[in-house]
Amino acid sequence: MKRFILLILGIFLSACTSLPNIKPVDFGAENIMTDPCAIPFSEGKKRWTHTIEAAFPGGGSSMMIGIALTDSDTQTIHSVMMTLEGMVLFDGEQGSDGTLTVNRAVPPFDDPDMAAGMIRDMRMIFYPPEGERIASGRFPDSASGCRFRMENGEVTDVKIRPAGNWEIFRYKKSGKLIRSVKASQIKTGQIKIDQVKIDHVKIDQVKNSLPHRIELEGRGVFGYRLVLKLIEAGAWE
Repeated sequence: MKRFILLILGIFLSACTSLPNIKPVDFGAENIMTDPCAIPFSEGKKRWTHTIEAAFPGGGSSMMIGIALTDSDTQTIHSVMMTLEGMVLFDGEQGSDGTLTVNRAVPPFDDPDMAAGMIRDMRMIFYPPEGERIASGRFPDSASGCRFRMENGEVTDVKIRPAGNWEIFRYKKSGKLIRSVKASQIKTGQIKIDQVKIDHVKIDQVKNSLPHRIELEGRGVFGYRLVLKLIEAGAWE
């Protein structure tokens, strides 16, 4: 009986993990930048085209082309997924009121939960986290960043690395990691702002900086991994 209780306690403790600590930092005083968490997210109207390599449970994988239209002012998003030959697998858009409209979807993309999940993933990549910012500073791994808490209790951490690479981690209320986004190979955009200092490494702060590679991973029993590689990005009207 004692062993059984210890086993249950161990399972419970493993499910309730703690979030990484954040050491408060006055970025302005350190001459780093006022808001390092603004770096990852696009501003204005952008059209993004990526190759998408998807890996699913059981070893399945597929290659697709993804096109996303984003607008930071309205927080709308229009996502189209197609085969390499050009057949549309999914065409959906989310309005400023949060309503999801699916214009076309073929199995398995016609599943409502999958459609909602795809738009949720796109929003995690392109838009700042919803909810209240509850902390800003430096993480134990020396990355600068911020923490947001959603209304449902979930927490999102945004991390900025010295070279300008960035990461986003989403946790359940219990502290369990459920989703992550990692962007690397940042490409220079068209509008240079100035030289800023992030963790004592100078980089060009570029509005709408363009990560060449984005890796999104969903954790859990039905976990999956998406690797997006940038083909092109530009403004749209």
